Amino acid sequence: INAAGAVAMTINGNGRRATGVAHPVSHPIESDVVRGDDKSAMRIAYLNHSRGWGNMIEHMGFAVLYASTCVLVTDARALTGAALVAQAAGRIAYASAYAAGGPKARGSGFVLSMVGMAMPLGYTIVYMLNKKFAS
Repeated sequence: INAAGAVAMTINGNGRRATGVAHPVSHPIESDVVRGDDKSAMRIAYLNHSRGWGNMIEHMGFAVLYASTCVLVTDARALTGAALVAQAAGRIAYASAYAAGGPKARGSGFVLSMVGMAMPLGYTIVYMLNKKFAS
């Protein structure tokens, strides 16, 4: 997860440098964009770069919650580790594709990261149901 965060922050920083958007502006208006002839297009480019990072932060808490719950309840460490690797790889793909191609390009990274988040949650639910109803 730290690697995914580092990649997303780097992509965000590259977008900030390419457009000249200064800190602490996170949602620039056209007058905040310093570089480029088409300020509107450069603003959208910066927003595409920054949303990969923002979306990763929004999902990070759920990924950690599901993973830690799975380990504590089921002791399925290998599954949880694999799920977190899948989630991080998905977030790297998501942020990279979002920066390069905008919202339409982010689909495969999103699917992989959601699979990585759903694996520990689903396994925990199945494990608990099995414990509850197994005789």
